[in-house]
Amino acid sequence: MSQNVTIVPALPLIDEKQAARLCGFTVRGMQAKRLNGTGPRYIKLGRAVRYRPESIQQWLESQSVSSTCERDESARDGGE
Repeated sequence: MSQNVTIVPALPLIDEKQAARLCGFTVRGMQAKRLNGTGPRYIKLGRAVRYRPESIQQWLESQSVSSTCERDESARDGGE
């Protein structure tokens, strides 16, 4: 029995320096967000940290608010 498998090429992974630049943070800021669990999803490859561009985009979109009180409420509710 033969199965056809289609492999879709993924976008290349980006390093934390590139991710920080896209998000407007320093590398240290990205590291702090990783430590706190408040940043974008990432991949560990041994000691190296990499990000999928789509994870960065999704995280940036999730940070969008329409007023300052909306962000304050989200922080009080645990970031949801």
